Amino acid sequence: MEKIRIPKIRVVARNTPGDPYTRVVAREVEYEVTELPEHGGRGDRLTPLEAFLAGLASCEAIMFRMIQSQLSPQHSPKVSVEAEAEFEMGQGIKSLKVRYRVEGMPPEEARRIIELVKSSCPVYNTLNKALDSIEEELDLRP
Repeated sequence: MEKIRIPKIRVVARNTPGDPYTRVVAREVEYEVTELPEHGGRGDRLTPLEAFLAGLASCEAIMFRMIQSQLSPQHSPKVSVEAEAEFEMGQGIKSLKVRYRVEGMPPEEARRIIELVKSSCPVYNTLNKALDSIEEELDLRP
């Protein structure tokens, strides 16, 4: 599989005193994050930690689709990746669990693609190098 060059990424986060939202800008795309109400936010947007986990889950789901379309184009599986973590203030991630659900392709092909996803996804690789372990669960249905 061809190695894809990842361009340098720049993200800016801006917060104004008294504003419960932090505006995040990457390229020309802007979105807002906030905290839960018990931490001074509104709770109606992703928190920064949820956005962090969304980065992992979405990167792996996108990578799965990219790899699957090249290696197994005859299948059109439904794919979901769920990331669940426990964090500790000042310590970072205490535990991370990733659940892969693939429906609509042979389980052995799905396993092979998941392994390729894990070896190529830059978000997964960054976390895998930083953590002692990542718990994984597979739900594979033909």
